[in-house]
Amino acid sequence: MKNTTVLLSQTPPIEHYYRLPAMHYLPLLLLLMPLYVSSTLALSSTCDTQLLKRADSGSNGYRDRSGICEGLYESPVSADFELVSMLNTPLIEHFTKDDVIQILQPNLSQQMSSSSISIRGLALKPRLYYRMDTTFGASATISWPVNEVLSTINLGAQELGIYGWQKIDNGMVYIPVNAKIADTPAKIAAAFDTQVIVRAGVPIKKIAWRLLGDGVSDEYINVSRSYAVGAPVPILITWPRTRPQFIKLEVAAKPMTSNEWIIQIFNIALPRPAL
Repeated sequence: MKNTTVLLSQTPPIEHYYRLPAMHYLPLLLLLMPLYVSSTLALSSTCDTQLLKRADSGSNGYRDRSGICEGLYESPVSADFELVSMLNTPLIEHFTKDDVIQILQPNLSQQMSSSSISIRGLALKPRLYYRMDTTFGASATISWPVNEVLSTINLGAQELGIYGWQKIDNGMVYIPVNAKIADTPAKIAAAFDTQVIVRAGVPIKKIAWRLLGDGVSDEYINVSRSYAVGAPVPILITWPRTRPQFIKLEVAAKPMTSNEWIIQIFNIALPRPAL
């Protein structure tokens, strides 16, 4: 608009008719500007800007795909110990290219705004650097088409980690979510509430975990096996009967090459159970 104003001020009086088209389209431009701004904000809040810089250059590279940012990227060497999945019911089906993954919005009305919850998906295969990022919009269900990227990189349902998350003042809070393949029957309830999956950038000799919070036992539960670099480590959790709004998960891992334990604490917001 600034350039248009300068042009009109320099236009001779005899050419004042040029102002009519500009003023005629002004309401339309003002109407479209919020749509452009909102779409830009949605893109910036969905895609990880740092990951965009490392996106694979091919057609499966990490980028925005109609509100869902997903694809392959180049990963630097890392020894991080990270949480990569938090599903109430693990996906066990085999994908077909026409499948759609549905993720239901968790009920966190007592703790935070449910509409600002972000969803992340990651490949559980070692050395396959795939990620998906999105957020809940007006709908309470995220529809994630398999044929965009997952089917072309041959990533199966059991090789996919999914979790919800939200930034807070002192870091990140993780959120267990429900995910299913659209138009499939309801699954039989498991003997646990949530499957958490973690992985480490070093080979692990021992691993143990415990919940921290009011009214829970602080005893460690040992996982009696070793894990290779980047291998998914499943942790099956039954939450306290009286669910707190927030709880902590502490995971301790002992590397093959060291006597020092790696300890990571994850802050978790527990949604209200569905009625």
